[in-house]
Amino acid sequence: MTKYSTELKTKIVGEYLKGVGATPCDLELIMDLYADEILSYNLSDHPAFAFTLTPLHEALEKMPVHITTRTYVHTDQGFRYQTDAWQCELKHHHVYQNMSRKTRDELETALRAWIKYYNESRIKEKLAGQSPIDYLISTTGQVA
Repeated sequence: MTKYSTELKTKIVGEYLKGVGATPCDLELIMDLYADEILSYNLSDHPAFAFTLTPLHEALEKMPVHITTRTYVHTDQGFRYQTDAWQCELKHHHVYQNMSRKTRDELETALRAWIKYYNESRIKEKLAGQSPIDYLISTTGQVA
């Protein structure tokens, strides 16, 4: 029997599949924080509200109904998590929501990681299928 946490976390991963030749899309994950297990997910090329509600419903349906402790879903403060339908789904399953804010350090770390990805890993057709850094090296022999 799978043991479930009383804490779930949502995560929207946007456009990270570009570098592998896939169509740009967003990925919504619902993760059980007990074992870092992904309970459900959804892919969309245009993330509307239903994009986030489907994996939430699927994940909550997997949770045992006999949990006696308070269950939380951790989300960011995005509009998708503030809709009436999202709130009704949580209420229906007796789940509470925690809308966290990122600290400045977390935002700066995420921004630095994104810039590193953008400059070093993301390929562009107009740069001969190379990342900006690789293109600079191949055309000038030097790094900025």
